[in-house]
Amino acid sequence: MVLMVLTIICLRGVMADPITAALVVVSAATGIMSEVEASRFNEKVGLQNQAINAQQTQAEVDRKRRENIKRLGAARAARGASGITIEGSPMEIFSENARNAEMDILNIKYQGALVDRRLANEILLEQDNQKTAISKGVIGGAFKAGKAAGGGGFTPSSGNGGVL
Repeated sequence: MVLMVLTIICLRGVMADPITAALVVVSAATGIMSEVEASRFNEKVGLQNQAINAQQTQAEVDRKRRENIKRLGAARAARGASGITIEGSPMEIFSENARNAEMDILNIKYQGALVDRRLANEILLEQDNQKTAISKGVIGGAFKAGKAAGGGGFTPSSGNGGVL
C-alpha cells in the first residue's frame, strides 16, 4: 500500500528521471517497513516484559508472605514461651507487626504496578511509532520521489507554496 501511494504521488507530475524516482520509492518503502517491523518487535518484547514483571511481582509477594508467616509465628511462639499473656502491649505489638508485614506486601505490589505502567507506556509509544513511521515515510518518500522525478518536491525556500 505504501509503495502504491508513493508511486501514484511520483507519477503525478512529469518525470525527468523515472528510474531514479522508482528507486527512491522502493527505498522509502523499505525504510518504512524496516522501521515498522523494528517497532513491532519492540512492542512484542514490551508485552513479554509485562508478563515477566507480573510473574516476578507475584513470586516476590508469595516469598514475602512466607517470610512474614515465619516471622510472626516465631514472635507468637516466643511470646507463648515467655509466659506473657496476650492482653495489652504484647497484643498491640503483634498487631503492629502484622500491619507492617501487610504493608511490605502492598509496597511490593505497588512497585510491580509502577513497572507495569512504565512498560505499558513503552508499548503505547511503539504502537504510535508504527503509525507515525508510515505517515512520515509516505510524506518524505513522496517529496524525494517528486524531486527525483523532476517535480522539485517541496522546500520552504522553493516558492512553490508547498506544491509538488
